[in-house]
Amino acid sequence: MRYSTRYSLNLFAAIMLSILFTVQSYGQTSRIPVVVTNTMRGTDIYLYDVLSGTFEVIVSDSYRNEEPYLSPDGSKMVYSSNRSGAIDLYLIDMNTLSMSQITDNNAFETSPAWDWTSERIVFTSQDQGDAR
Repeated sequence: MRYSTRYSLNLFAAIMLSILFTVQSYGQTSRIPVVVTNTMRGTDIYLYDVLSGTFEVIVSDSYRNEEPYLSPDGSKMVYSSNRSGAIDLYLIDMNTLSMSQITDNNAFETSPAWDWTSERIVFTSQDQGDAR
């Protein structure tokens, strides 16, 4: 697969930022969620494996898929997307890559994060101008 120089630089920058973030957030895992902006199609989410240097496409479509956060046990990933019209949160099972919508309202849900048990997700919800 051939990439343009601009796309490659964006990908490299995303990887470097993610690695810096991951050192503090993910501890022992070698897989890092990376968001790659592709202005022609939307925003895609990849997993970058630091040990093998390989990428795995997790979400690739015409929507804005952002803020991926891998659970501490590595079994799930939560991210925000505008695929429903509003910005909602989605959950991916990392074993099957099946996706499910976990919020569904007119508010904007962003900034998802896992608790240390991988059981609960905290996030920001903004409805009618008020962040909660």
